Amino acid sequence: MIFKEPKRNGISRPKSDTSTIGQLWDLFDRLSLAQNSLIERKDATAIALASGFNHNTVGRQYGEWKKYNLPSEAVQTAPERSNTAFAANIPQAALEVSDPIETAVHAVKAAEDRVARELLTRLQEESPEFFEKAVIRLLLAMGYGGRENFYEHSGQPNDGGIDGIIKQDPLGIQKIYLQAKRYADNNSVGRDAIQSFVGALHPSGVASGVFLTTSNFTSGAREYARSVGGKVILIDGKELAKLMIRYRVGIQTRQVLEIVEIDEDFFIEDGLF
Repeated sequence: MIFKEPKRNGISRPKSDTSTIGQLWDLFDRLSLAQNSLIERKDATAIALASGFNHNTVGRQYGEWKKYNLPSEAVQTAPERSNTAFAANIPQAALEVSDPIETAVHAVKAAEDRVARELLTRLQEESPEFFEKAVIRLLLAMGYGGRENFYEHSGQPNDGGIDGIIKQDPLGIQKIYLQAKRYADNNSVGRDAIQSFVGALHPSGVASGVFLTTSNFTSGAREYARSVGGKVILIDGKELAKLMIRYRVGIQTRQVLEIVEIDEDFFIEDGLF
């Protein structure tokens, strides 16, 4: 439910803390405040899309937002008050960020947070086999597996707790064993699962393993992992999403924004030639 207040120019303003639309309006506010004027549609759209907002929502809400912020008839007859009237329409929360670069950084961070949540949801909806292959793809993107990308997908009903193997050299002398658990957010991986994974590593003489999940690890699981001296690396859902974004696995770049500024060297004497 969207709560709308106050009303201006026939448009009710959505509250930012209760709706995505309100957050979008706040973004338009911050961008406009940074340049001391209402941001143009094309600029607002570019940054909003980079922040992860839906294209149709951005197009529709920009028109509503601009109509809301346009000076009323009374304001139009008093030019000397126009700047004050514009500032009065900007919520106090939007005044915190006034630098356009800082605003863009905030927008990119918001987009990454939104994509991270969506990534985990999508992974949880896929099959266990898909998730096992996805984490192998991530490890390869991170540089493991050597230049030839040596790996095995071993996930089977009786896989002995090993879902994937990354070979660091052509002969497979150095290996990294993987265990992948596609769990719901409320289904944390416990100590027993980590103990079983360590037990699977021992007979093979593998030096290290990586246990990845879309959920979390219990404190007991983390404590046990520390007790085996770094033999097992734990990657929970939050860290997994960050790594996938960092190494561009399961995501793509939608748009690149360029922020320009004055080239001071250009204006130095004799700097032209």
